[in-house]
Amino acid sequence: MGRLYKPTRKLKNGKKWKSNKWYIEYQDANGKQVRIPATHSKSEAKLMLLELEVKAKRVRMGLEKEALKKPRMKLSELCDLFLNDIKIRVKQATLFTYKTSLRDLVYTGLSDREEPWFTVKYVSDLTPELVLGYQASAGETLSPKTVNLRLRVLLQVLNWGVRNNFIEENPLRNIQLLPERVVNRSRSFTPIELTQLFNASSVDVRGIWEVFVETGMRKKEMSTLRWDDIDWIKKKIIIRAEISKNHKSRFIPMSDIVIRVLKEREQLDKSEHVFPTIGKWNSFYAGCYKELKGLCEELDIKGVNIHSFRRTFAVRQLQNGVSPASVQRMMGHATANLTLEVYCQV
Repeated sequence: MGRLYKPTRKLKNGKKWKSNKWYIEYQDANGKQVRIPATHSKSEAKLMLLELEVKAKRVRMGLEKEALKKPRMKLSELCDLFLNDIKIRVKQATLFTYKTSLRDLVYTGLSDREEPWFTVKYVSDLTPELVLGYQASAGETLSPKTVNLRLRVLLQVLNWGVRNNFIEENPLRNIQLLPERVVNRSRSFTPIELTQLFNASSVDVRGIWEVFVETGMRKKEMSTLRWDDIDWIKKKIIIRAEISKNHKSRFIPMSDIVIRVLKEREQLDKSEHVFPTIGKWNSFYAGCYKELKGLCEELDIKGVNIHSFRRTFAVRQLQNGVSPASVQRMMGHATANLTLEVYCQV
């Protein structure tokens, strides 16, 4: 005789989790004990159990042939196949995101965890209830955006397995992701705010703000800019493909202000990078962030961050009559629409 039950498990935080779905346990035609998820209704689960037991009995009596099933696919094996297939199709940054997500869910987990979140061996053992338990536990330390990102990667692996006939179905196809917080985008600086910010900054820090707003470079591009990326003859800055967000090199013309600032820094600093540090902080970005935050609090400038310099660059270029296509190329955007719709409210 089979039975119905609701599985329970102890979470990492000490709380007890119980499934809201009924599971079926019965013996198949070969006498093997099988456990499968059924439904939220106990009466429907009873009918399903009865049908399965009748079918198993008919197969044992020779009245019906059992359909051949594919061998069970191991979850880690499916992830390995997926990564081997896409590693030549996606960028290295995307591949790193996939590997990080699967490492946390399937392989070895985070540094403070001894095992992955999903300790099941086979794909068929994955259930929506396990996902609910993961969302509840991981949501205490990770943001909803991070939790959803990792689950999306796992869903992509499962859908890939179905398309390539490695598994029959995606057991997590109906799961719901967590609601994510709305991110408030930064705005551009007004001319008055820029003047106030420049006047309140030291000479060295003001030069950094001026290069930011005159070139529209990203934080990473600024922090990794080397002196051999500066073409003094043609008066342009070379953004290398390895540090560009879209992995494509581009050129940014240098204004007289940028040339003046870089010339002054070249005379004072002989290190490899143009902007190695700022103030007393070791990290360029951390130093810029803390410096800008303190100045904006002092000047009562709200709704801005370091990325606001990049937005200001785009707005000023368009206001000065530069074509959207030229601004797009200088900023390294894929399309001019991104420059117009996201960065510019003119």
